Amino acid sequence: MLAATSMFAESNDNSAHTVTASEAQLLDTASSIATTNYLNAAAFLSSKLTQKSSAPMLFATGNFYFKADKYKQAETLYVSTINKAPDYVDVKKNLARLYLTTEQFDKAKDVMLSLISSDPTNSEYYLFLGNAYMLSNFDTPAETAFRQCLMIDPTNQNAKLGLCRSLLNQDKYKDVIPIANELLALNAESQVYWMLLANVQIAEGNITNALYSLETAKRLGCTTPDMEMTLANIYLNQNLSENAISIYTKLLKSNKKFDDQQLKNIINALLSMDKIELAEKLFKEVKTKDIFNQESILKLQAAIYVAKNQQENAVKIYKQILEDNPIDAETLIAYATYLKNQQEYEKAIITIKPVTRLKGNEATALLILTDIELERRNFQAAANYLENAMIFENNLATENYLRQIKKLIK
Repeated sequence: MLAATSMFAESNDNSAHTVTASEAQLLDTASSIATTNYLNAAAFLSSKLTQKSSAPMLFATGNFYFKADKYKQAETLYVSTINKAPDYVDVKKNLARLYLTTEQFDKAKDVMLSLISSDPTNSEYYLFLGNAYMLSNFDTPAETAFRQCLMIDPTNQNAKLGLCRSLLNQDKYKDVIPIANELLALNAESQVYWMLLANVQIAEGNITNALYSLETAKRLGCTTPDMEMTLANIYLNQNLSENAISIYTKLLKSNKKFDDQQLKNIINALLSMDKIELAEKLFKEVKTKDIFNQESILKLQAAIYVAKNQQENAVKIYKQILEDNPIDAETLIAYATYLKNQQEYEKAIITIKPVTRLKGNEATALLILTDIELERRNFQAAANYLENAMIFENNLATENYLRQIKKLIK
């Protein structure tokens, strides 16, 4: 027979919440139906409910709806159960869990606070409350709740993990590391704990330690694809390009889903570091996967041509892309930059001017126009373009640039 128990955790609820003999038979039947379909089980029990149905009968029906992801029906039944049996703790816990699942965090907190008021020594309640606070971005009260849980149950690893995350969200890095190390001492093969430690080390700017942590996790065989991606990114930033490419290639072959912009950034980073062969190696691997559309592949190929000083081949690609998409900002910027470098200033101006009206690209386009006019010694025009660029992107470098140009005007 299916007992009307909580999906939240085992309970010490000793209230006299019993079912009748006929309800017990109905629950047995529902249990059999649930082995293949929770919603059918819920519908079966729901059709048998009356005003005289017991609290456990209502609760069990609500649980089947919850498992079938029918949250509104489950909530209604949980509330009805509580109205019939206000001291039914398991129902309140499942209701809180439902509110958490449906991102009704305030309601989840209210339910848990009411449970805490009736049993302030239950560590599980504080753990749940901490998670509710953290999910609603209230990290300070989340920290308090997790600490309260640990005062009652000092060995609770979930509370320690929640505490670490709440501290990390508050930039309390130094407080996180000893707890993370304590967790790893308890379970050195936990992917979650190693990633937590690496994340806080990265946040601290301690990349060397983060690299060591991720390499240790890799040697232990407890890395996730995301952890390996982080490790590869660190290798790339530390100029350990061969190591980075080895991991990127492995991840691609394992069919890890890459973000196309992420891969573009990786390949462009390799090109900027003059690691052309490695960029080409990764690019060839990427082309075997269904990751990029044809336009993205062409752009990456053009970037590789530029890095190899094969400008003419890159220009052919620019023109091919612009035939299909004449206002592609990225390609227009690349083509205009080429024309500027070739001192074909009028063509460059015609190419880049439309980009000044494309949102998010105005500053880049205006800076290219600034450079063109500066090279042509039209200092006033250069200053005008730069002042317009500063409307979209103003920083110390552009301010210094403007000062230098204005000196040339005088």
